[in-house]
Amino acid sequence: MNQNKLLIRNAASGTVMQIAKLFLNFVVRTIFIHTLGNQALGLNGLFTNILSLLSLTELGFGAAVVTHMYKPIAEQNHTRIRVLMGVYRTIYLGVGAMVAILGLMLVPFIPTITRTYTGSLNVEFIFFLYVANIVFSYTLGYRTSMLTADQRGYVVNITTLLGFLMQSFMQVIVLFVFRSFYLYLVVAILATVFQNLYLSYRVKKDYPYLRGQKKRASIDDLRSVMDYAKPLLVYQVSGVVNNSTDSIVISQFLSVAMTGLYSNYMMIVSALLSLMTAMVSAITSTIGNLAAARPHDLYQAFKRIFSVISSVSIFVGFCLGGLLNPFIVIWLGDASSLNWLVSGSFAINLFVTLIGLPLMVFREATGSFVYRRYIPIISVVINLVVSVILVNFLGVGGVIIGTLTSRLLTYTWNDPDVIFKHHFRIRPRGFLIRIYRLILIMAILIFGEAFLVSRIQNWTFLRFVILSVLVVGVSVFVSYMYLRNKVSIRELIHGKII
Repeated sequence: MNQNKLLIRNAASGTVMQIAKLFLNFVVRTIFIHTLGNQALGLNGLFTNILSLLSLTELGFGAAVVTHMYKPIAEQNHTRIRVLMGVYRTIYLGVGAMVAILGLMLVPFIPTITRTYTGSLNVEFIFFLYVANIVFSYTLGYRTSMLTADQRGYVVNITTLLGFLMQSFMQVIVLFVFRSFYLYLVVAILATVFQNLYLSYRVKKDYPYLRGQKKRASIDDLRSVMDYAKPLLVYQVSGVVNNSTDSIVISQFLSVAMTGLYSNYMMIVSALLSLMTAMVSAITSTIGNLAAARPHDLYQAFKRIFSVISSVSIFVGFCLGGLLNPFIVIWLGDASSLNWLVSGSFAINLFVTLIGLPLMVFREATGSFVYRRYIPIISVVINLVVSVILVNFLGVGGVIIGTLTSRLLTYTWNDPDVIFKHHFRIRPRGFLIRIYRLILIMAILIFGEAFLVSRIQNWTFLRFVILSVLVVGVSVFVSYMYLRNKVSIRELIHGKII
């Protein structure tokens, strides 16, 4: 199967999986609240957050190993692939053991952490089930790296989607019939085990040479992966911190109630970002394979991918700038809406993040994250400083502008500079001028759009529908005008992206 078809299949399956998971999560969560109540939901959220922090121990290792595998897969170097699979197995079994140990050490403290819980559930046992689920995902799931690196992420996506469908169906039955939190978690554990066992079976079946002599991971191999994992860890952790900083600043300098209003907007923005990230991230393995097999084609591939993603980003940015505030008013009422500066800031911030996704993909696929590994730390500092200063003058909008400023002063110029110099072998100056000019034009248009829409009062559903038709129509036109001289529609229809 050629790379364009693999790219489209991976992107489509990832996008469908994200949409389906968002819908299924909403359905199951609604039934969960009605059958088990808000206290059980609180335990679910608390334990999920605790284990998310424990899972930070893995951040960077998976991507580092996959990056190492692109070249040997392109060269069909089976011996090297077995070595790297040994590295991946060693790391993930170690991470699984670490999570298990840390989780068990926390069990005696769970009653103290959940002291406000007044229900009859055994909180220690429930936490143990959460730990078991995440440990099984590490100890059984390391083989999926082979499918990801070999541009077959669609197999993982489809398996994950089918597993999540079965899990959601069984959990709904358990909630309705037994109203049992314990069985609800047992179903999740069984789904994790069966899903990973099936993927392991597929890897063994499709890559029989992995059944050969086991290659023990050497200290040099582990050190090589760690050298890649360290900067990736910095990127990932800084991303988590950046996403958390805004809420902290708003709650400290404005109010907790304002944080709640901000979170309503953020939920919508995060959903759009998740869908776009799933679509774009699916091409990482294709780019990694291209970098290993045909590095001279990288620049042409980048220009096409960047043009397509920028066009989609323009569409999303325009739609969000014009429709975000009216949607909040229709959904939650006037009291829950914020001013036009907030909606405009969210829209332009999302636009800048989205046009950075192709650069993120090339950064990870080519291993460029090893250069200037201090950039994520600088981004966090700028975000915090600018947000604290502007929140006193612009409120919530100032905090979002702080996040935007940190991205513009770090990732937006650093990623192109590194990738162009080390992989395309050309100067990035012309590209940087074009991308900042595009951002400036979009900022003027989006803030102008948000301001004009804010002049409309007394929103009704009919008015929102009429506005939606107008905004979507204009967004499609502007996106098409941007894309038409860069990639032909005929090429897109036939899947000729790379």
